[in-house]
Amino acid sequence: MSDQRITRLVFCVEGVLLADDGSPVDAMPALLAELARTVELRAVATDPSRLPTLDAYRPSLSPEYMTIADTRDPSALFDSLILDRIMLPGHAIWIDQNPHRAMIAIRRGLDAALFEDAPRLYRDLGLWGLVPLIPDKVAARAYLRKAR
Repeated sequence: MSDQRITRLVFCVEGVLLADDGSPVDAMPALLAELARTVELRAVATDPSRLPTLDAYRPSLSPEYMTIADTRDPSALFDSLILDRIMLPGHAIWIDQNPHRAMIAIRRGLDAALFEDAPRLYRDLGLWGLVPLIPDKVAARAYLRKAR
């Protein structure tokens, strides 16, 4: 087992934190509030106009931890995030709903979680030891609803 520890989660804003209509994704504000107690949270958005709509995530996600980047070229995106020390192999997890970008992150030596919904992400993060492990998605959804 590695002595490295996950200290940062980096979220792709589109589809993970914000739905297509700009509203927060169900249960994600509660999940980020819990995660902010133990890890640093960052967000990467393709559109600067989306950042003000992240108010539901404050104070868990501060404006200074938000980055604007072009996610259409994932190779360049991850090169930039690694160069800027936002993503550090073994210390950060990239969270995205796009499987192509997630696979490129993994090929770059980064940890990545494919986002489906907040309860599944909670379960997946439990496997990394970042939250209590709740293997049942229904139980994780109930826990996140109670945490609001």
